[in-house]
Amino acid sequence: METIDIQRKNLIKKILAVPNERILFELDNLLNKFETKYDIVYTSIEQKKAINQGLADIRKGDFYSEEELDSIDLQWLNEK
Repeated sequence: METIDIQRKNLIKKILAVPNERILFELDNLLNKFETKYDIVYTSIEQKKAINQGLADIRKGDFYSEEELDSIDLQWLNEK
């Protein structure tokens, strides 16, 4: 199980055990502020196509690791 899932489940357990209505109210306010902090980002058709192509490449294993990219970058820099 992912760490974030474990954290989420632990928080849920703690919230369910809170007997104080005021604390729950404040937690709700805090979470509402967090949710409204981020704007919705709309993507164009071209961006969606690029994202889907990238996901398809990942599923096929058609990508470079960070180490491979570092090596490619160094090789390119040394050619200059």
